[in-house]
Amino acid sequence: MNSHGKCRSILAAVVLVFSACEIQAEAVNSRWVGGEHGEWGNENDWEPQIVPDNSWWQTFAVTIDSNSIGLREVNVRLLRNRTIDELDICGDVDLLPQGDGLVKLTILDDANGLTNYGSLEIQGIGAEDMEIHGTIHLKGGRIVPLGGLSGDCNIVSEPSDYDIEELAQQE
Repeated sequence: MNSHGKCRSILAAVVLVFSACEIQAEAVNSRWVGGEHGEWGNENDWEPQIVPDNSWWQTFAVTIDSNSIGLREVNVRLLRNRTIDELDICGDVDLLPQGDGLVKLTILDDANGLTNYGSLEIQGIGAEDMEIHGTIHLKGGRIVPLGGLSGDCNIVSEPSDYDIEELAQQE
């Protein structure tokens, strides 16, 4: 076989190997452990200690639950844009976009998107502080967009054991 034929065979083998391998990002389940006040970008505020922000090698499903860490309320500051696949909110959570200019949290997952079991306040200053693509599941909770909420999404209200009257009395 001449050198041209060898190159063609090697190229065909390489194409076959890459087409047979499907590269898929690792799905990471992240849980807030940062206490009452913290910053999204601080890896020590998350379990595992990785800042949730999608990349080509990792995607994130995030849970922020003030009840599980024994707090009445959790305040999470966003100092730069972040993108995740899913966000589950339990208890009383405030997201505080505070960077230079517009800071957004983008949630991508069409099926799960944002699931809110508690009270979520988005305390930004812009019209699009949180962008959601997919479905917002309200499981007895509420969302208070004091800044802005945008995106292409469906809102589904579902029954829950969450006591909304108890939340109203705490305000």
